[in-house]
Amino acid sequence: MYPLPFDPDRPPEQPPPPAAGHPELWRVAVRLHRHHTPPATGTDRCGACHAPWPCFGRRLAARALVLACRPTPRRTAPPPVDSPPAGTCDPGQPATC
Repeated sequence: MYPLPFDPDRPPEQPPPPAAGHPELWRVAVRLHRHHTPPATGTDRCGACHAPWPCFGRRLAARALVLACRPTPRRTAPPPVDSPPAGTCDPGQPATC
């Protein structure tokens, strides 16, 4: 595991530099993270959804924050489509040409 560029208990509102490629994901994850608060003293349930802690919303937010910090993959051109050589199409089989 690599070190995170933010405090996982208090992620900043604005994404850290590695998350610059995924700012929308970062902002949604921060909102979800802040909404699903740790349980109050004496309880083991989320303050927002009342599910057992850590709730699904908080775990999902944590995963999204980490994912937002991953570099954006480079897009590559699709491989060229092979076409049959000129004059080799069978007129009876138009779907193969």
